[in-house]
Amino acid sequence: MLITMSDKEIQRLAVLQDVRDHRITQVRAAEILKLSTRQITRLLQKLNQDGVSGMAHASRGQPGHRRHDDLLKSKC
Repeated sequence: MLITMSDKEIQRLAVLQDVRDHRITQVRAAEILKLSTRQITRLLQKLNQDGVSGMAHASRGQPGHRRHDDLLKSKC
């Protein structure tokens, strides 16, 4: 399955991999990403549990909640 990620998500993944490989600390990662250390911990848990696909936004690829009905679209 192909995963599409934004530039921001790719940068986030790179920083989290640096933390996981003990190249930087969680505190430094929080400073780089402008997040709290608690959020860094949550992201690391998600990365360990779901892998790279867990870093992509969860609603990516899903239709929007405010979309118009297909029948309505065809009438226009």
